[in-house]
Amino acid sequence: MSFIILPLLLLAMYFLVIRPQQQRIRAQQALVSALEEGDEVVSSAGIYGRILELNDETAILEVADGVELKIARGAIARRLEPSTEVAGLDDDEDDDVIDVDELTGDELVEDEESEAAGEA
Repeated sequence: MSFIILPLLLLAMYFLVIRPQQQRIRAQQALVSALEEGDEVVSSAGIYGRILELNDETAILEVADGVELKIARGAIARRLEPSTEVAGLDDDEDDDVIDVDELTGDELVEDEESEAAGEA
């Protein structure tokens, strides 16, 4: 009976640890080989940018206007969808920002009173 346990443990370890890791490595290699200039990517360090130039081992990313970084090609973690903004913000999102200078004194007093009532 004990001679069956060791092979079963090795088999379970293969399917739970080794095989998924091999699949992740293959997926990363496929991503790196399929990269093209102009792709928007995220590096493993979390840096967002657009690929300007690709070599066998390195990639030049434009992370802002006039700011270029040279990174290892294998350090690219994922490719972003074409519709994803590199900066992560749309121009329309600033409509939700409230300017404190535009608020009247009455609105500020009402807000403070509602906070005081909530604490009691």
